[in-house]
Amino acid sequence: MEVETANGTIVFVKVSVSRPVGSREVDPEEIAKEGVPTEFDARIQIFESPEYKAVCKADAEIGNAARKYSAPFKFAKGVHTVAPRSVPKITEKLEKAKSDWEEAKEKFIDAYPRIVKENQERLGPLALDETQYPTVEYLRRRFRASWQFMAIEAPGSLKAIDAELYREESEKIKSWYREARENVNGILAQEFKGVLDHLADMLKPSENGDRKRRIFKTLLPNVEEFLEALEFRMLEPNAELSKVADDLKTLVEGLPSERLKEDKVRELMAGAVADIQSSLESAIKDIPIRKFNR
Repeated sequence: MEVETANGTIVFVKVSVSRPVGSREVDPEEIAKEGVPTEFDARIQIFESPEYKAVCKADAEIGNAARKYSAPFKFAKGVHTVAPRSVPKITEKLEKAKSDWEEAKEKFIDAYPRIVKENQERLGPLALDETQYPTVEYLRRRFRASWQFMAIEAPGSLKAIDAELYREESEKIKSWYREARENVNGILAQEFKGVLDHLADMLKPSENGDRKRRIFKTLLPNVEEFLEALEFRMLEPNAELSKVADDLKTLVEGLPSERLKEDKVRELMAGAVADIQSSLESAIKDIPIRKFNR
């Protein structure tokens, strides 16, 4: 998709995912009357299974694929603001997430007869009978996953009707974009600061000084994931933020989190992170930090 923000065009991606509802409401009096275990409440799970949980997780990953690489400004529910240069990357991530979702969906459908039987046994008197469970054909129709990229700009037809009105509408969109760009940079700068602060905190000795902090193996991979997405989340490139991000990427790339348990490595890393924190403070000093609708 060709998009030129300089001409007042703004891009969004809308993600839609749906699946069969895996629960049903039950009258609390019915629960009490049947004397079933107290683990059941007014809404019971009718597809309880590893396969259905995998589908739910895959659903979320489709939304995450767009969110992780979009600017930190949600235009509306399921609608994300996108840097034009990020469209191919987001498309790639969405297609991968949908492929995983399709696989999870098929595994759930293949296991469906077993899932029905197991849930009937688990729910006892609150169970649906076989005729009340949806058919496989119905299930397939209820699974949907799609996305759409949209560009918002002053309509070209307006220019022929009223050139001045077209200019005014174009300027409104450009103004909105400039404000969004500034606020997005501010939000990303704050998120970046949070990542660095957390990393620095994990490299410090524990409060009593005689024990090391617990280092999770996901610590550095999470930092790398943030850095990998950062460039795509900026509505326009920011040289200062990118320079600091590159410095941190060079520091952590390929280093297993477990190495941070070594005193010498942790000490060297702490010093390097402190230097990068100072660089970030200098880089963001002129970026407006304002609360933005997310």
